[in-house]
Amino acid sequence: MGLALVVIGLVSSVLISIVSAYSGSVPLIANFEYIQFLLVISGVLLMLAGIATVLLPEGLAKVGIWSIQTGPYH
Repeated sequence: MGLALVVIGLVSSVLISIVSAYSGSVPLIANFEYIQFLLVISGVLLMLAGIATVLLPEGLAKVGIWSIQTGPYH
């Protein structure tokens, strides 16, 4: 999913730049630049989350759990 968002962001940026080059419309790039930025950043974050789940299938280390379990509300 993350890779798909990055690819969509990159392909749409190329297509929008081609359209704006032929039409001469600079605001067209400015309007879609924010959306493309969000697509690429969210895609990169999703890819990093996917890599983290592959590398750490059991989650983060459970080193500090004992202090939580010894509290008065456990």
